[in-house]
Formats: sequence, structure tokens, C-alpha cells
Amino acid sequence: MLCLVTAYRQPSSRALSELGLDENAHLAVADLSLAEITALVSAGGGDGDKWSEAVQRASAWGHPQLVQAIISGLRTRGWPQVERKGLLSFSPSADLEAERRAARGRVFSMLAGETGRLLYRISILLGRFDRRLALSVGAIEQPVAEPGTHLDQLIGPWVEVAVRGDLRVSPLIQNAGSEILPPAEAKRVHEIAAQHILGGPAVDIHKANFGFVHALLGQQEWLLTRLAYNIIAASPDRRRQLSEWMGSLRHHRLDQKIYSDGRAGVPILLRLAQFLLISTGGEPKAIRGCWSTLQIELAELEDAQAREHFEYMMLAKALFSQEALACLHDPVGLMLRFEALSQIDPEWRATLQQRTPSTDGRTHSILGTFFITYALRIPSVPDLQRAFDSLDTATPAQRAALLGDVSDMPGDAGYIVNHAWLEESKREPADWPAHLKAYARMAEQANSWGYRDLALRCHVARGIILDEYLKDADTALQALDQAEALLGNDPALDRARAKIFFRRKDHEAALRLFRSNAGEMDRQDRAARSYMLREAGICAAELSQWAEAREWFAAAREAAGSALSPSVKLMAVGLRADEALAAFKAGDVIAALRGLDVALNELASIDPATSIVAGYRHRVVRHSILWLFGQATATPVQVGDESTMMVPGMCSNPEPADLSDLPLGSIDYARYLLVQAEIASGVSAGIEEGLRIHLKGRAIPNMEMLVRGTRMEVLLRRLDAPSYIAALPSWVDCQIYMDLNRDSIWQSGPEKPVYGEIPSATSRQLKSERAILAADDALLSFGIMAALRNRTDALDALSAEEKNLMPGYSGSKIFEIVAAGVSDEEELPFYVAVQVYYVAQHVDLTPDELFVASVRFAQWAKKSSLQKVLTPVIEGWARLRWSHVIEEQRFNLRSPASSVPPIRAVLESSETGLKFLGKLIVAAEPAVHHRFDRSFRQFLLSL
Repeated sequence: MLCLVTAYRQPSSRALSELGLDENAHLAVADLSLAEITALVSAGGGDGDKWSEAVQRASAWGHPQLVQAIISGLRTRGWPQVERKGLLSFSPSADLEAERRAARGRVFSMLAGETGRLLYRISILLGRFDRRLALSVGAIEQPVAEPGTHLDQLIGPWVEVAVRGDLRVSPLIQNAGSEILPPAEAKRVHEIAAQHILGGPAVDIHKANFGFVHALLGQQEWLLTRLAYNIIAASPDRRRQLSEWMGSLRHHRLDQKIYSDGRAGVPILLRLAQFLLISTGGEPKAIRGCWSTLQIELAELEDAQAREHFEYMMLAKALFSQEALACLHDPVGLMLRFEALSQIDPEWRATLQQRTPSTDGRTHSILGTFFITYALRIPSVPDLQRAFDSLDTATPAQRAALLGDVSDMPGDAGYIVNHAWLEESKREPADWPAHLKAYARMAEQANSWGYRDLALRCHVARGIILDEYLKDADTALQALDQAEALLGNDPALDRARAKIFFRRKDHEAALRLFRSNAGEMDRQDRAARSYMLREAGICAAELSQWAEAREWFAAAREAAGSALSPSVKLMAVGLRADEALAAFKAGDVIAALRGLDVALNELASIDPATSIVAGYRHRVVRHSILWLFGQATATPVQVGDESTMMVPGMCSNPEPADLSDLPLGSIDYARYLLVQAEIASGVSAGIEEGLRIHLKGRAIPNMEMLVRGTRMEVLLRRLDAPSYIAALPSWVDCQIYMDLNRDSIWQSGPEKPVYGEIPSATSRQLKSERAILAADDALLSFGIMAALRNRTDALDALSAEEKNLMPGYSGSKIFEIVAAGVSDEEELPFYVAVQVYYVAQHVDLTPDELFVASVRFAQWAKKSSLQKVLTPVIEGWARLRWSHVIEEQRFNLRSPASSVPPIRAVLESSETGLKFLGKLIVAAEPAVHHRFDRSFRQFLLSL
């Protein structure tokens, strides 16, 4: 028989022991989760997905008893949809109220006297409370004797233990005391609670909302005043936290005063506090609505002096609130009003005259700071026009106060003008013709005030609108010419013209302007200057002026590196890569490799997942390295179905696409690609030397194999016998490793590299077929290259290096045959070695000798791991020699009239590589005295 025992409290260890149970027999039933409520709703015949959230909200977030009551009622009524909206908005539920009435009935019958009175008092406490507050509530008039004892009786059935030792009333009897206690006693409970939460030296953010409501209900004016002042004086970060928790004040209705009993200034302070809490959300409609109510309530204040004091405070807080400033109707008018109010009081006037130092070494006036702050957040062109109209009605002195900081640094005028059209560009559709007229009017206004630079920036904005949004570059250039006629020439106009030329890809015209005026363009704005210099670099690159492009990109990188914006600093990493690519195109391979290596170092500390820009920089810099690797090693490289390509300025794109859906290879893989590029280029840039340091002493075997292969290919091209023989053992070792570790090599990829080391081959491994083939391949490939290039000196050097070949490694027979040209062995490597000797020793070959050499060299190229280097050389040699044969040695050919045309056709075809060699040999067979069977012919045609 299964027996379930329920209890309000967790049984003590002693109780469990007396029952003969261990602690595993106890199961705590917490509030029901959303998934559990969904299951219960479904079991009750309702749509779990649709109703679960509503039931959770109405049941005090999953109180089991309330969940059961609500589901039972809804099931009885057939789950009416009209009730769902009410539950979601926390409207009282009839089922919930019925359950609470039943609970209050049980309190009456079970808790008589002081325990019940304490529970009723506690029931009107909001949210979580501590034990000290509960005891204080018990000690008010008509005190409860020994309240702690009675409280302990309540904990479990009616009072729940919450987090951090706090308590909370069971949702079943929440606020029951408001219907039982006399109004005076209930008010006294609210007073005590408000004093406990808000009266201390610091306010707990998590309980501030409950303290506010208790203070309202308890009519604690001094606590409400204190709370309002605390919110008004709070730092932006703390006010943002308060806003998240103080929903009762933030959402308080606007059609009635927050507090109407007592002094007239208290409601204004509370409304201002509400305004500042709302402002943290940045919702324009809510901000404007609260500000309008605040102004109405201020106007109702009869005391003129107090009204001016409160208005000054309101304006100061609103104008310093970056979130609120851009949402108000006429911020410039508010600034002018603030300036007028500041003249009333000497202390206010002194504050107005203060100047604040900034990071750029300048100082700013308060009014100037207000205006620039607003200008950087103006939400639309009509708002900017409204600001200009307000400035137009101001006195020259007032305009000077607002625009003085802009006049000190003319480049800052761009900040005032540009933000509005940038915001408009994010909207669809934007009324660009209307905005064009607005900027023309603003330019006239600014010029009439004597603010030439401000007028210039308005004209530049018109050029941008015409070019970028109305797609009329010619009219844009005419507008800039008209501005120059009105205001005189200026670097800002040339910068705007250069941008138009750049956008329509007239790189020559744009570069001409950059060259003549770059020193004066965007001098104050480091970010804008980096963009301008980058565009100049792109123009130079598009004109194949790579050395100049490199200089422009370097200058752009320096400007971006000193900018304040993190995104612009990140662009500096991309500019370094662009500079490196330009250096490569200009012929400075060392600078290119070092630049890309530094770019990888800079990217290593940046998480690619932090932003679209970061992810883009990581991926495109790696792509650039892959492209350079392909160029340096002459390796065709593809990403997906497309070949890698390099576009000038691609690494530093200031508005990059989101590439987060594309794979991101390991930085260590990219470093190996740079090492291969360094080896292939034959330079010493320090990349390979620093590789193990970057990899923290580790290695990636499959990339090590590629590095060793690249080194062998480079040395083979150079016919550097001493270095070639020195590198041969490590090459053989990696071929053996590849045979023995194909699974781990297959698992290792760019995104998840497998680290390890390639060990030196053992003596037993060196006797394997794979080891012998690898050594023979290396030696024969060298021999073929030397013979076809008529480099007998290289063959002699190779023979001289036999003594330096590391003991245990194969190759002695190949050395012997290449030196003597004689072999009795009937295996392909030895046939090829004989041909190496013969071709090297004979300048002229008969068609039959050429045919045999062509066959053997093509066979070996097909088999060789160094095929990429070997095949083009064999192809070039074969083309030259067979062209000579059909032109100069026709008399040595069989049936030249019929045999030469097929050979000529292959030579003139577009075929290349092994495929060309196979077809050429098959075409030449009828012209010589050698024959091969059908299977060998098919082999040749399949190459």
C-alpha cells in the first residue's frame, strides 16, 4: 500500500527517524513550472500551449493550489477565450478569489486571537519581507504578545520562506487583512513597512517598489519625498536598475496626481522621478506623455518661486538625460529656457558658466554640451529643422552659447548635421525630396547667423542625399559647386566630391582630389578620416597603384587606431590586412607576410561572436591569407564553388555583411598558410620561426605535412641539391605518418584541428614500400627537373650529396643509376632513372628516344607526390621537343604524312598537364617504332 503524507513544513531529521524514513522520502513541492502547468491544462481539456502562461500569471506564478482552482473553474466553463486576456493582464480571477475566500474562512476557524491578528497584518505586506518587519508589524498598537512565537506557527501553512531568508505571504490569503483590519490599523501597517524599507541608510532596489506602494497607502509624505530625491539624484546605471524593479511608479497613471495629500511640491517630485524612470526605456511616446503631465502639474503650482525652482530641476535632469533628450518636442527651446532660468539665481548662473574638460583636451560649456548631446541623437530631419528654427528665433548671444563649442572645432559641425539623415536612412520610405529642401533651408539659416562651417555641412548633406538616396550624382556635384560659389572652396566640399566619384567608381577623379586635399580632410574626426584614407587606398589599388595604396591604407590604419570608437579600432585590424595585401601586390612579400601575421595576433584577443564586425574581420582576414597562400604557392584555391579573390579594402569594410553562418577556420591554420607562403616566396619574414611560439609549442600534423611538401616543391624548383637532401628525411617521415594515421588526419580540419607531432621514422618503417617510394620519388623528381632544364651541374650536385643522406633512408640505387645510366632492374623507378641520365647527357634525341623519355616521365609524374611541380616542366619540355621533331626531324618519323597531323593537333590544342602528355604520347606512337598495348593506351588517355 502506498501512503502519502502532506505537510506544510519540511519534516525534521528526528521526525523522519521516528517514522523509520530517510531524507530521500521527503519531496519538496515547489511552485509549478510552465511545462507542468501546460500538462495540467491539457489534462483538464484545455489548450496547454495557449492557456499555460495565463494560468501561471494568475496563480502567483504557479502556486499549486491556485493553479488547481483556476483550471477547475475554466474547465467547468469550457475554457472561455474572453477570460484568457484578463488572466494575462493579472486581472482578478473569480476562481482565484473564491479560493482565497475559502482560505480566509479556514483562517477564521483555525487561527483565533493573536495568531490570526498577526497573520492579517502580515497579509497586507507586499512582496518579500524579512522577519524583523513581521515582528515590527506585530508590535504596533494592540501589540501581539510574543509575535515571534506566533510567526513561527504561521511559517509553513500561511507564510512561505523565500530566497535569502526572506518571507512572503501565501498567495491564498494575500491582502486578506485589507478586508478584515480597521482602516487605521491597516494604514499603520503600511507606515511601518514603508519606514522599514525606505527609512534606512540605503534602499534595497529589489524592495523599492513595495516600499513606494506602502508609503503611498500609509501616506508617508517624507518617505515619498526622500524616495523621489533618491531617484532624481541616482546615477544613470542605478536609475536603470530602479526602473526595472519599480513598475508601480513607472507605470503610474498620468491622469491623476501620484500623491495628492500634503505639500504641493511632492507630486511634482514624484512625477519627475517617474519621468526619469520612464526615460531609461527610451520609449518616445511614454517619455513625451509623462513630460507633458509634468509640465501641466508644474503649471498648477501657485508659488512662483517654487515653480521656478522645480522647473530648473526638471530641465536640468531632462537635458542631461541622453535617453529623454531626443524624445522631447523642442529640446533647443528647453535649453534656451534653462539658460533664462539660470540668470535668476547666482549659483545657477555660476553653474551655467562652468566648463567641463573632455578627453580630447577641450572644454565644453553646459549649454554647448546639451546641444551637441541632442544633435548626436536627433531622430529625424524634421526634428533637426525644428532645432534650427528655434536657433533662428534665439538671440546671437544665445546661439553663441549653444553653438560655441561647435565653432571652436569646425569639424564637429558634421555631427550636428549628419545624425538626422543617417536616422532617416534607416526608415522605409524616407521623404528624401523634403529632406533635401530642409537642408537647403538650414544651410541658409546657418549662413545668415555667420556659421559658415555649419552651412557647409548642410550643403554636404544635400550632396549625400542627391547621390546616395536620390541616385543623381551629377546634380549632387552641381549642388556642391553651388555651395562653393556661395561659401568659397573648402576641404569638406572636396571630400564630398571625392566620395561621389568614389561611389560611381571614378577612381582616377577621386584619387586626384584625395592627393591634393587629404591633409585637410576630416582632420578632427579620426573615424571619418580613416574612412576617407581607406577610400583613397581603394582608388589607388583599383588603378593598380599598389605602392601608393599601401601608404593610404597604412595612414588609414593609424587614424583608426587612435579613434575612440571600438568598432573603428577593430577596423584598424582590417586596414592592417588591406595594407599587407597592397604590399604583396606591390612586390614587398616580407611586409605582406608580417602585416598579416600581426593582424592575426590582433584578432586572437577578439571574440568573433561579439559582433557582426568582429566575425567579419576574423573571416575575411583568414580569406585574405588563403588568397595570398594561393598566389605565393601557385595553388588554385576555392571556397565552395568559387575561387578565392582579393578586392581592395575588403578586410576593413566599415559596413560588413553578417558572415556568421560561414565556417570560421582556426587561427593556427591561417598561420600555417602564412608559413607556406613564406617558404614558397623564398623570403625570410620570421613567420616560420615564430610559428611554434604562437602555437604554444604545439603542431598540427596535417599542416606540418603541407609545410614540408611546400618546402620540397620550392627546393625542387630551385634545384638546390644540398637543401633538398637535407629536407628529404622529414618529407619521408611525413609520408610514413600519413599512411599510418589517415583517420586522425581525416578528422583534423580548419575548424577543429588535431594537434600532435610527426615522429622520425623507425628503421623498420624506413624499409617499408611507402618509405622507399617517397625517397625514390624525391630523387627522381629532382633528376627529371635537372635533366629537362639541361642542368647537369645540378645532377652532379645531387650525386655529391649522397654521402649526406641520413642513414637508413632509401635512394642509393637511384643515385647510382642517375650517375651511370645503367640498370638491370625492370621496375619503373629504375627505368625513369636511366632516362634521366640519358636525357641529361644528350642534347639531341631521336624521335624514338624522345618517345621513350616522354612515356617514362609522364608515368612518373602521374605517380609522384611532387606532381604539381613536375608536370608543367615535363609538359613544356615535351611541347618544345615534339614541335622540333615535326618541323626538323620529319625524316626520322614513320609515315610523316599521316603521323605528323595528329601530333600537331595535340600540340595546338588547349589541353594542358598530364592530359596533354597522355594525348601527345598516344598521337606520337604511330610515328615511332615502339608499340604499347590497349590497356596502356587507355591509361595514357585517362591521365
